[in-house]
Amino acid sequence: MEKLQKLKGVLDHLEKIILGIVLIAVAAISVLKLLEARKAIAGVAKDQRDITLSGSSYESDTNLTSKLNELIVHASGRPVPLVLEGSNHMVFNPRKWKEIVITNGGDPLLVPDSEQEPLGVSALQVTNITPVNLIVVPEAKLSAAKNKVLYQFTVTDYYPMQFNARFGMLATFLPHMTMGKSVSKRLTLVANRGPIELHSFANWPRATLYQLHRDWVVKVNFKGATAPVPSENVDNVFFNLDVIYTKSDGITVTNQYPNWRSKAPIGITRARQADFLYRTKYHDPKAYRGYRVGRQIMVDGECLRII
Repeated sequence: MEKLQKLKGVLDHLEKIILGIVLIAVAAISVLKLLEARKAIAGVAKDQRDITLSGSSYESDTNLTSKLNELIVHASGRPVPLVLEGSNHMVFNPRKWKEIVITNGGDPLLVPDSEQEPLGVSALQVTNITPVNLIVVPEAKLSAAKNKVLYQFTVTDYYPMQFNARFGMLATFLPHMTMGKSVSKRLTLVANRGPIELHSFANWPRATLYQLHRDWVVKVNFKGATAPVPSENVDNVFFNLDVIYTKSDGITVTNQYPNWRSKAPIGITRARQADFLYRTKYHDPKAYRGYRVGRQIMVDGECLRII
């Protein structure tokens, strides 16, 4: 029994003994390799151990250096600003190509739109812009008996217009119809009368006019007038009146004229209309006159709307 216990004690320490022997062997081998390497280095000649540089210096390319500097600037968070003004790029102005039909029966030409040779909408030029006016003329007149002054107001409004609904979707490609006509009304001087409507839309019910075309309605508030001096010269009468109208955006405007001479026209710009000219090296000149907002125009296969 004692022999078994002694044998067990020896087995318990056997692993440690084997590991120690292995570590001693590894250390011995490492020392031998180190000594062998030192011996080999000692045998190499000195001139073989020194490093000698040779060759010529490298000449860098100027263009490459410039590009490298640009990349460094971009990478550092300070990029060169990109200027998109002008038309020498196609970022916001992509180049359009047009097929030009040759009248002599040849094959169509495929031509790019450019500043030198504009095509399509680029070749459409605005030649004139004219105002669309509302004109009010107050006038003092002597009665037939020449003992009483009468006051007449003439309104001519070129602003009201419609596109002919009979043509359906093609209506806005055709000339608009002028709706306003000249209308006159005589008024006596009455205190606090208030605004009087002056328009020539007799065929329009008032409710329809106010609902659909409130901006067509024109009112005149005749508040006063001076006496003629001398009495037979009514042209020296001065009116005190307001001209009231509504803009297309629904805002009502009151223009005051507290000292306006008889027969002098009051001109108010209510809208504008434009004239265009289309001309290219491939097309004969074509004029487009009197185009209002909402009118459409066909130019070289493009459909444009006046805004």
